[in-house]
Amino acid sequence: MLRLSFLFGIFLYFFPITAACSQVDHIVIPFQLIGNTIIIQAGVQDRSGFFVLDSGSPNLVLNTKHFENIRMDATSFHSTDLTGTASNTLTQTIVHLKVGNIERRNQKAFLIDLSRIEQGKKINILGVIGYKFLKQFEILFDYQQKEITLFALDRKGERMAKSSLHTPPNHVFDLKKSSHFLYLEAQIGNETIKLGLDCGAETSVLDKDAVRSFKNHFFPSHGVSLIAFNGKKSSVNIGSVRQVFIGNTELELFEVIVMDLESINQNLVVKLDGLLGNGSLSRNKIAINYKKQTLSIWDPTWLAKR
Repeated sequence: MLRLSFLFGIFLYFFPITAACSQVDHIVIPFQLIGNTIIIQAGVQDRSGFFVLDSGSPNLVLNTKHFENIRMDATSFHSTDLTGTASNTLTQTIVHLKVGNIERRNQKAFLIDLSRIEQGKKINILGVIGYKFLKQFEILFDYQQKEITLFALDRKGERMAKSSLHTPPNHVFDLKKSSHFLYLEAQIGNETIKLGLDCGAETSVLDKDAVRSFKNHFFPSHGVSLIAFNGKKSSVNIGSVRQVFIGNTELELFEVIVMDLESINQNLVVKLDGLLGNGSLSRNKIAINYKKQTLSIWDPTWLAKR
C-alpha cells in the first residue's frame, strides 16, 4: 500500500478540450492492479504500452522518457502532487489517443517525467489517462474480473448500449462535482464531509484539518513518508476512521492517510475533505457515471446498513 508514494494522481489544471466521439457503445478493457494503481494498455501516436488510469488527473499526461522525439510546445503551467510539490514548467503536445476501439484525435497532452512511478511499479509507464477522457463515459470497474467497461452515453447520461451487461447495482449514490472531481457527501459524527472519487489514489486520504473536527472517530496507527516526483519526502499519518455514513449506509472501517489537501483544494470550486481511493473502491464492482453524476455499487462489502 505504501508504494502509493509514487503516484496519488497528477493534478494539472487546464481548460476543457473537445474531441469527436466514435460510434462504439461500449468496450471492455482488461486491467492490472500494481499495488492499488490501475494499469491499462493504450496507444498514443505509434506507441502502445501501459498507462495509469487516474480520474484525479484532469488531462492526458505522457512520460517524457518515452516521448523524447515528439513535437512539444512550451507552456507556463505547473503540476502539483499531493505533497504540494510543483514540477518544472510543463511542455505540451497534440496527439492521437487510442483506448481499445475508441480513438480520439487532436488530444492535448502534457509531458512529465514519470520515472519515479516506473521505479515504484517496476514497469514502463507511457503516461496517465485522466478525467478529460473518462468524463465522456460511465465507467464500470470490476475489480474481481480485472475489467473496466466504458459505456458511451447519450446527452442525458443514459447508456447507448442496448444489451444489459450487468445486474442492477445494490446501491446508487448521487454525486456532486468540483472542477474535475466527482464527490459524495458523508457524515462522521455531526460533521458532513466531501469525499472526492479518485481511481488514481492507491488509498483513501483525509485532510488534516477535517480530521480535527471528528478526532474521536479517527484512530491513528503509524506514520509514513510520501515521495514527490522530485524526490522530496514528507511525513504523514496513517489511521482508520469509524462510523462514516452515506445517508443511512455505513462505510466499513477503512484505512486512510491524513495530510494537507491544500495543493488540491486551491484549484477546486468546492473544497474537498478527502479522497476515496482504490484501497476502498476496489473491494467491490462499482460504476461512475460522469454525466448523471452517480456512483453505483454492486455487492457492497465495504458498506453496511445502519
